[in-house]
Amino acid sequence: RAEAAARAERAREEAEAEALLEREQEQQRRMDEEAAHAARGNCPVCQKELGLEAVVADDIEYHPACFKCNDCSADISSQYFRVGKHLVCNACAEKRLDDDAARHAPACDVCGKRVSGQYLTLGAQ
Repeated sequence: RAEAAARAERAREEAEAEALLEREQEQQRRMDEEAAHAARGNCPVCQKELGLEAVVADDIEYHPACFKCNDCSADISSQYFRVGKHLVCNACAEKRLDDDAARHAPACDVCGKRVSGQYLTLGAQ
């Protein structure tokens, strides 16, 4: 009887030690998650703290709702372009290129309007 009681006591102590270890491991896991969450910082668009979900572009994390085109506010699906600190969708990137090309296009010597599309320069004119 004493031996059975001693075995039962050891089993109870082992169960308590195992439960204590599981609680400590769970507490450590929570602390690790909180530390990782705190280390993530803020979304560069809204400046608010990042949650558990984030979109990563060029090693920068964004809230999924903030991952939008800077120009048209459309959701950015897969292809985006970085213009300075801003992200733009494919359509807006093409528009920016077209606008930039139009600003730098040569002017017609006769009417003064900017030349668009393909053109041929002859001599100095």
